[in-house]
Amino acid sequence: MATKRFLVLVLVCVAAVAIGGCGSSSTSSGPQAYTQDTLDSDTVWAVNTGMVSIYNNNLAGKPTGSQNMPNKNCALGGTVSITGTTTYDSIHGITTVDLTYALSNCRFTSASGSLSVTLTMNGTMTHSGFFSSSSKDEIFSSNGANVSIVGTAERTGYIDGTINENCTYYAQSKTSSVTGSICGRDVSWTY
Repeated sequence: MATKRFLVLVLVCVAAVAIGGCGSSSTSSGPQAYTQDTLDSDTVWAVNTGMVSIYNNNLAGKPTGSQNMPNKNCALGGTVSITGTTTYDSIHGITTVDLTYALSNCRFTSASGSLSVTLTMNGTMTHSGFFSSSSKDEIFSSNGANVSIVGTAERTGYIDGTINENCTYYAQSKTSSVTGSICGRDVSWTY
């Protein structure tokens, strides 16, 4: 009788392993770890999105010209001081910016679809370029030396990625592509 129960238990476990239970399987599909390339791309995307959000929250729709906006609140805490110039060409619908963002514990979340990145940034970033309201064309550059970028990246299908960088940052966004580097590691993608 004990042998029969043992045999039934073994058969149940064998069947369970075959369908994913009773122990572990090396072929189980679960969240994957971030690669450095993917984490860098998600970080650059989030920083770029954050710089655009800072512009939109503080300057969009405001008079153009010389800008001096000290200690503006960031979305989730901290501050950003904004200096520089903005212009608008009403004939062509083109806005041009040449701005400096002094970030102090500036915290924000950039999210889209299955990706959400929450960052806290310290340091000085430049944000320059143009965008067209009529054609959707844009070219923007964001640069910073000794910029602190700390946070978490959450992407469906991935184990959360930890971001902890203090280095030089550069990104150029065009209408359908992004190129740049974070801490000397190159990133690029197209839409």
